[in-house]
Amino acid sequence: MQAELSDGVASGAFQPLSVLQLLAMGAEGRHRVRANREVIRPWLQTLPPSLADEAVVALDLGEQAESLGPAVPVVRVSTEDASVDKTPLKVTPRRAANLLSRPFHVVLENGANDGDFLLAFARNDERVPLEAALNEGWLEYWNGGGIAGCLARAEQLQGSAAICARTFVMVDSDARSPGQEDEAAGKVRAALKAAAGDWTSLGHVLKRRAIENYVPAEAFASWWAKGHLTAAAEADAREWLRDADETAMAGLAGDHHQRVWICAMVYATVDDKVRDHYDVSLGRGSSGNLRTDDAIWNQLTPWQQEALKHGLGKKNVRAFYKKARNLGETAPEVADIVRRILRSL
Repeated sequence: MQAELSDGVASGAFQPLSVLQLLAMGAEGRHRVRANREVIRPWLQTLPPSLADEAVVALDLGEQAESLGPAVPVVRVSTEDASVDKTPLKVTPRRAANLLSRPFHVVLENGANDGDFLLAFARNDERVPLEAALNEGWLEYWNGGGIAGCLARAEQLQGSAAICARTFVMVDSDARSPGQEDEAAGKVRAALKAAAGDWTSLGHVLKRRAIENYVPAEAFASWWAKGHLTAAAEADAREWLRDADETAMAGLAGDHHQRVWICAMVYATVDDKVRDHYDVSLGRGSSGNLRTDDAIWNQLTPWQQEALKHGLGKKNVRAFYKKARNLGETAPEVADIVRRILRSL
């Protein structure tokens, strides 16, 4: 988030304690603070040297943060509360300091697991400030307890630019086929759009079915083999993979660990339509509870179906995300979400 000080505020003549509070948050790297240097310099020269130096650090960091892209949203700090319920916000230093001191809430269906997912796709230079913000309490994952809770939160955003400024909502699309996102996901999208003209700054509905559909399958398979397969077991699984024989796969039915590895390797070869809409956690599902629709499942060959019918397991993918690092290049969509959250802090 970025606080832009008007000249009347930067001169130090109006609510100076609150201006110093904004500058202190900028020096900590919590927010960006921008001001006309020529206007603010005479006031800074009247402050104790250590305090003036910290204010300069805040302004320097605000300029350096431009490399991340434009901050969203921007708060214009003025000598009056000219716009407190619509964007762009234009408020006094006192109100701005109150707003920027609140934690930024990332609303997720599952706060812990979806939070690990986001961190896994952050670059190292992004992960460090994200983890620091979490540790300092500047950033909080808000657990929606499922998409219904996220929808309720999204609907609360309407009519409050201040709450919008400190909230980001992310949900699965739960799309079982192309262009067919779940009804609840569509309602979240509509609520976010209604809350702001540029709703993308408030949240994101994932394009693929779920967070599990973003797993880089070969990287997952490598991680899984290191933790769960002996060299001999991996060799057996690779032999089946080379033969592409669904009858031979039946011989591995008792070895869950081999099956998970094979599932990952085959998932890495499917086309985008299957990758995006297959139920990565549960596979095909049972006859009374099909998890992957016929339109997707029938695009697979018999041996692909045999390999993918049980899925990778939700807990397994989430354990991978907890350990994974620097996955952003495998899914630019998620990498962009991470950057948007960073710009919003």
